[in-house]
Amino acid sequence: MTRVKISAMILASLIGMSIFASVWVNKKCSRLIDCMDRIEREIQEGKDTTVSARELEKEWTDFRKAASVMIRNDKLTEPERVAGRITLLAQQGSQDLPSAVEELRHMTRQLMHGETPKLTSVL
Repeated sequence: MTRVKISAMILASLIGMSIFASVWVNKKCSRLIDCMDRIEREIQEGKDTTVSARELEKEWTDFRKAASVMIRNDKLTEPERVAGRITLLAQQGSQDLPSAVEELRHMTRQLMHGETPKLTSVL
């Protein structure tokens, strides 16, 4: 009976950690998407996007440090490359900035949906 209790406790802790990780990733990805929305609004209004781009880069760096423990590194590498480019494009006032922001948004949404536990992905 002790083995069954220990196994149940281990299973419950794994399920709890999975739920926590999913909620945390979804919350952080939503914050990143909000930063991207702010950059797009500033682009449309013709404002300087450098400050918002730096804020996005800082948010991404903070996310990356903690997310690398929960998410496989290969899922984070490409979005990190694009996030790093956004600040440089904003400082240069490049016309490629909107497409880079949209590309990062798409990758962030994929990451967010990929980390959401679903019955079909577990079985």
